[in-house]
Amino acid sequence: MKYRIARTKRARSDLVAIARYTLATWGPDQTRDYLAELDKTIAKLGQLPLSVGLDRAKLKPGLRSVLHGKEYIIFYRVRGDYVEIIRILRQRQDWMRRMKARG
Repeated sequence: MKYRIARTKRARSDLVAIARYTLATWGPDQTRDYLAELDKTIAKLGQLPLSVGLDRAKLKPGLRSVLHGKEYIIFYRVRGDYVEIIRILRQRQDWMRRMKARG
């Protein structure tokens, strides 16, 4: 079964912040490449979302996470026939507190 991908408002906001930071730091070519790689990681979740990543149910019921490179953690839930991308946070952020607080 292939799952559709949906992004929450907060996840979309995270993507915008990642794009702005990458653009300001490394320029447009690197930004385009990095966002394409991030999209590939997210697309893979649509294939086997329960077989990849870590179970984070201790933080929130049904929550899972997968690493993207060395920098980011993608938090998601499987909701019926789709994967809901909840947040995309840097590993160096206090992501555990953020996910416990609001998710």
